[in-house]
Parts: sequence; C-alpha cells; structure tokens
Amino acid sequence: MIGRSLFLFLLSIICVPFAVHADAPIPPCCSSVAFLPALEGSRLYQPGFLFENRLWEPNTNADIEKLFLNEQGIPLNNDIYTRDAIDEVYGAFGNIYKTFFESLNALTQGGTIRAWQVLPYDWRLDLSTLLTDGVSLENGEHYDLIKAIEDLAANSITGKVTLIAHSNGGLLAKKLMDTLTSRGEGNLIDMIILVAVPQLGTPQTIAVMLHGQGQERGFGLIVYEATARTFAENMPAGYNLLPSARYFAQVSEPVVTFDAHASILAPYRSAYGDKIDSFAELHDFLIGREGRVKPSPNNITTPNVLNETLLDRAIPTHTLLDDWTPPAGISVVQIAGWGLDTLAGINYTEREDISCPLVAVACIKQKVIDYEPTFVIDGDGTVVIPSAIGLSANKKFYLNFPLYNEELRGLRVDRDHSSILEVQPIQELIKNFITHTEALPRDVTIAEPIPNANDRRLRLAVHSPVSLDLYDEYGAHTGIVTRVGIPSNIRSVENQIPNSYYLEFGEGKYAGMSTSGTTTLLLTGKELGTVTLNLTELAGDQVAASTIFSDIPVTAGSKLTANLSLVSEEVTLQVDADGNGTADATIASGQGVSTEEFLSILKGIMRTLHLPKVKEQRIMRSIEKVERLLQKESKKEFRRKERLGRTLDRLVKNLKRFEKKKLIDTGDVAGVMVVIEKLRVNLQK
Repeated sequence: MIGRSLFLFLLSIICVPFAVHADAPIPPCCSSVAFLPALEGSRLYQPGFLFENRLWEPNTNADIEKLFLNEQGIPLNNDIYTRDAIDEVYGAFGNIYKTFFESLNALTQGGTIRAWQVLPYDWRLDLSTLLTDGVSLENGEHYDLIKAIEDLAANSITGKVTLIAHSNGGLLAKKLMDTLTSRGEGNLIDMIILVAVPQLGTPQTIAVMLHGQGQERGFGLIVYEATARTFAENMPAGYNLLPSARYFAQVSEPVVTFDAHASILAPYRSAYGDKIDSFAELHDFLIGREGRVKPSPNNITTPNVLNETLLDRAIPTHTLLDDWTPPAGISVVQIAGWGLDTLAGINYTEREDISCPLVAVACIKQKVIDYEPTFVIDGDGTVVIPSAIGLSANKKFYLNFPLYNEELRGLRVDRDHSSILEVQPIQELIKNFITHTEALPRDVTIAEPIPNANDRRLRLAVHSPVSLDLYDEYGAHTGIVTRVGIPSNIRSVENQIPNSYYLEFGEGKYAGMSTSGTTTLLLTGKELGTVTLNLTELAGDQVAASTIFSDIPVTAGSKLTANLSLVSEEVTLQVDADGNGTADATIASGQGVSTEEFLSILKGIMRTLHLPKVKEQRIMRSIEKVERLLQKESKKEFRRKERLGRTLDRLVKNLKRFEKKKLIDTGDVAGVMVVIEKLRVNLQK
C-alpha cells in the first residue's frame, strides 16, 4: 500500500506541468488572407456585342487605347470592369501568381486558414477612388474593398485578416489600412506583408511616362511607345509611382542626368543643372518648366510634358504613404528583391543623326536628343531596395535573386519583380508568417546582401537597326518572341536565361545576364544602317572591363554573332553581312572596325540589293578601287584622301542612277549612303 501511494504521489507531481499546459489558452491559428495584386496585375474587361473583350492583358494597341483616361484621370470608357488577377501571361510566357494562388489554396484545403480572397481592382485609378467608389465588376455591379475585409474577418479563425500586397498593391494596402483605422476597424488586420512594393516610387515610372519605355520589366509586353506614353499621361496610378520627396532623402543616385558635353541639352542644364536629385527639380522637369514644347504623340525622343493637375494631386498621396506607420498591434513585413539590374535613372545625351535624302545634294547631319538607362543592382529589376523597405522600423527580408535564379538554370525560367510571388522560398516565407513559424527559407536573408567581386555580370547596349537575342548553352532565350497563333501587334519579351533581361530604351536595345555560362549573342539586321555594340563586365557592382564595336554596317538579314563569357577576355564578333552563312569580317574586341573590314562588309551588303549582275559588278569595282587606293603608299596623303573621296562620290552617283531606273529601292539607296558617309568619316581619320 505504501509503495502504491508513493507511486501515485510521484505520478501526480510529474503530470502537473502537462495538466497546466493543457489548460493554458492556445492562440488560434490562422488568419484568413486578402491579396492585393500589382499594377497591371488585375485583368480588365469590356462588354462586347457578342463576346466579352479582355483589354488587359491586351492583344492589340487598340485594347490599350480603350483604357485611356481624360485629363482629370477619369476613364473615357465607363463600362470597364475587373473580376480576377493574372495567374499566367499568355500561358507559355510565364506565371505571375499561378503557383502562389495554389499555395494559398493548399492552406485553405488543409484547414490552416478558413479562407483567402484576391481583391482585384482597376489599377489605373486613384487610390481614394477605389475606396470611396468601389471596384467595378460585370453588369454594372461593384464590390467594396472595406466590406471584403470585414467579411473575411467575420469568417476568419482569428477574427482578423492577414493582408498580402504585391508592388502597387502595397500602396493600396496602406491607403486601405488608413481608411480602416479612421473607421475604428484597424483591428480587423493583424499583419501586412508588403512584397516588392515601391513605397517611395520607382524611376522606371519616369521612363514610361516621359518616353513610353521600360515596359519590358513588367509582364513582358511591349506596347507601342507612343501608346504607352499617352496612356500613362492621364493615369493617376502612374503619378503615385513616381519617386517621392522621401525617395530623394533615401536614395543618392540622381533619377535624371544631362550630358555636360551635349549642346542640345543646354536648356535643361540651365534649368536643372547636370542632374535631377530632388523632388522639386523632378516636378518641374516633368511639366517642362524649362520651356520645352509638348511633343507630338509619335515623337517619343523628346520628353513628354505631363499633366500638372494629376502630378500635384498625387503629392498629398505621396505624403500620406511616405509618412504612414502601422497602428499598434499590427505587424508589417517588408520583402525586397536584390541583385538584378534595376533602372535607377535616365541619362540624357545627344547623337548625330545622318539622313541622306535623294533630293539633297549631300547627306544631312543634325544633333538629336538621345537617352540611356542607368542601373544599380540593389533591386528586383523594377524597384530599388530603399523604396521596397520604405518603412524603417519593421521586419525586412531580402531575396537574393541571383542565387535563386541560378538554381533554375536549364529550366528556362527566370524570376524578377513581376513574378517574385512565384519564387518558392518567398511562398514558404509567407506561409511561415501566416502560421507564425520561425524559419528562414533558402536564398532569403534578414540583412541586405553585399555585392561580391567574384560575381560577374555582363551588360550589353546596341544602337542600330538590329534585333538582339541571347541564348545560353541549354537553348534558353532572352529577347523578343512571337506569340504563335495569337494575332497581335504587341510584342512579348521572354527572359529564360537566369538573371537576364531585355530592354528597349531610346535608340538602343539593352540586355544583361550573369557570366556563369557562355552566352551566344545574335544580332540580326532589320534594315540598312550601322551598328554599335557596347559590352561591360561588372564585378559585384563595379565595372571590371568594357569594350566597344563601333559603326559596323548591316542590312536586312545581316548576322552578327559572338560567344560571351567575360569581357576581360577577348571577345570576337563574326559579321555575316549578307546572311549567307559565311563571315565577311571577324572583329576582335577593342580594335574597332578597320577600313578594310568596313569595305568587305559593304560588299556583302551590296550583294543583298539584288542588282542586275552588270550593275552589281560596277558597284563592286568602285569599292575595290577604294581598297586598292588604301593599299598604295602615298607621299602626299591629302591627295590620296581626295581620290578616295572622289571614288566614293562616283559610287553614290551610280547608286542614285540605279534608283532612278528603279533597279534599287529608294530606302536602300538612302541606307547605303549613310553607310558610305560613315566610311568617309573613317577615311578622314
């Protein structure tokens, strides 16, 4: 009996902790989820006569034109509505939210959360309009964002909602939270997860609004620049995404620079100095305070003059969003992407435009405005880090894009700002937040990554009438792609090579990629002209080496190829001028195009013009005469240059004679004359 009593006493002592633990309240898990998509992340529709017309994603530029707004930021068509967010863009072109939605479905089906809901919205509109007027749905119906939160909270296990927002959705989330708090309903939200949100704005918006360019780093759709610029001019959401006053306090890089040696930019430098690094200067530049005339819609080279009414209307919104702090008891998580070339600004410069109209005595040269992107690597391809972590006192997490994307090499998948929620570690991180799990997935850190000099990347810039394509050893492609079976005048971009991008900007095409493998560059001529190729190798965030291939003649069908690894090693460019599969010239990096190579390429171009054999031979003899004159030594160099000049003049006269006889196309003659003019400049050096 004594032994049994002692056993029961000891057992009662051992079991006490467990009994107390069992009676302790267990916090309920987990909150239902509301998701706010990015700018352009919600599909937009318009009713049709027989069938509904999906305007976004667009099939044609006409779809975009139906989305235009008036000068007050009010849609010209009042029957446009939404109902869903984009899971994938045109199927094969990449997931945007597809597997992210599947991950939220899994949480619901497993009973972790009771429900989740995507809150699509018309991303063109002002944030206040979305909250006061509601979101337009089909058949003239609307839904209220506030009521959607209330309904989710009422059915949530916790009685609260976790709000997840991507990109522009984060700005709407702040405004939504401000409205809830003013109504005494701030406690309906327990956590806000901001993913790649441009909280302080992004310089990419400047490029789109002034020139209609830089669209490729969104959902991979390139609308006509003139259409994109006109669309953006009266879109309130665009003004909310411009760099704010707080942006300039956090970011040291200027958003605009003006080349000090470009005479055509003198009025800009006089008004703003050599750079724009304050909101006041940016404001005045956007509305053309220096006096520029608003350009015609198709003149995308001259910076547009923006809508001052909408610009000024956005300033209080910027102030509200920049100064916003979460109410007590609400946790805010900021997730930023790092390591991808991200637009930090526009560098305005000038270029010499040469035109050779047949009615003129000589070619005409004039200075015109040109512009080029400037990049930083502390960003996700669209949003720079300081803007993505605009709230200073909250949890911050960083996705190392280069590490993650390299894991996908060979799969023809590359992730950036637009598809960050398709990144498996980010989905895992968000799940951990929802379930209150303390774990850090791979490729995610709590400290911003530091550039490593051993990590090499290449940047390419091409100025010419060529297309640019990149291919890696697995056949993955980065560049423009045609959507088979879908009639469209909107081009698409695919970035299948890890950590790569393709961007059209001003007169140039820009691309970049890592150097972990050999990448084949293919430039294909679209029309007669000359091509200049700049290659830059970066070690971490510093330039390690660079080289340039200048003024290489091309015509439609010309092929220029190079195998790229490191610029610090020799790069050789193979030039097949007539596209017959045989190189007309091999140009080594750093050497430029010699006059002899220039002439050899010019011969290849002439073979593509399909002149009668006798006429072609006459042209070839003129070119060969130039070659012989170059080979001769002369005591009087100026006399030789005179003879070379006269020979080129005769070549031009023959071309004009053939054009009058309709043996050669007028446009081809003008193009060849530009090439000859470039050759003439080379000969005078």
